[in-house]
Amino acid sequence: MSSRDTTPSLYHRTGTQGSFHQHLALPTRTKRGQSFNRDYLHKKLWKFFRLVRYAVRVCLIVRKYAIESSHNNREQLYNNSEILFDLSNFRRPVEETIGRNIRKLLKSDPATRTDDDIRMIVVGLGQTVSSFTEFPLQRQYALARVAILEEFERGRVILREGHRAEKFYLIVDGITNVYKLRENPATHVFNSRLVAVLKKGSSFGVRTFILL
Repeated sequence: MSSRDTTPSLYHRTGTQGSFHQHLALPTRTKRGQSFNRDYLHKKLWKFFRLVRYAVRVCLIVRKYAIESSHNNREQLYNNSEILFDLSNFRRPVEETIGRNIRKLLKSDPATRTDDDIRMIVVGLGQTVSSFTEFPLQRQYALARVAILEEFERGRVILREGHRAEKFYLIVDGITNVYKLRENPATHVFNSRLVAVLKKGSSFGVRTFILL
């Protein structure tokens, strides 16, 4: 027995040896069911499009924020000179003059200096005199073993022209003027002319001393 007007369909079968009932639930394509499916799909699609629209709006907001943030960072980078990448900003700052302890060690007898004293001298000169770090590390330690700090007052002559130099000088503080002497052929009077100004880090004297 079956009926097309009802939603479920009942199939009944009777046999000679027995009987059984089998229930089958089959969907029917009624106008009401089709309308329900269309409304259901319409609501689902509407929710989906709303979610897509919200997602696109969020992406646009995030993109706008990222662009504005990047633009502001670039302006801050160009306006703030301290943020600009400069290799000198990442180096250890060079002190203006050597410390009191380093001065004391450099004035001490080289024969009494310990390995720690020599290491401190190398570090101190490296932080104060940039040209000292241009020497190989082994040579830096060799100079630190024998170097002696000498201080000269203003106007003191360190080395005269024509005299043989007996030392290698490395300026660790102050400046040194270099004058050239010229003799007047008529009067045989010598006049001095400034030819160079040596600043901290400059060296003069016996160059062979740096080959220690």
